[in-house]
Amino acid sequence: GTIIENISMFDVNKYNASLEAASLLGLDEIIADLPLGYETIVGGQAISSLPHGLIQRICVARALVIRPRILLFDRVSSSVDQETENLIWSVLRGLKGKCTIVMVTNMKNLFDLADKCYELKNACLTQIFI
Repeated sequence: GTIIENISMFDVNKYNASLEAASLLGLDEIIADLPLGYETIVGGQAISSLPHGLIQRICVARALVIRPRILLFDRVSSSVDQETENLIWSVLRGLKGKCTIVMVTNMKNLFDLADKCYELKNACLTQIFI
């Protein structure tokens, strides 16, 4: 499908929420450079032509469209450029207190986002205090 269909999960009722989430993640400027904008077809071979940072932003926007009570992120900023990483963390900071965010990361600089931190070591999960 298209980029907007992927963000909205093919639900036309979520079109406006999809555009809002995309804008929040700075996708408007990037998507504007594509020949068909949000109507650009993605998936299959087309996905390989998109930068990984753009794909990550689309995935995060897709997660935000449904206004979840709980968000799970597993190394969401791996393999993205600094600008994309900063945008994602800015969005997560804005969501703090509005939904529960469970984040798996090895980046200690993100601990300031957390209310609680845990370390998995030798198959044991223990709370760490920062």
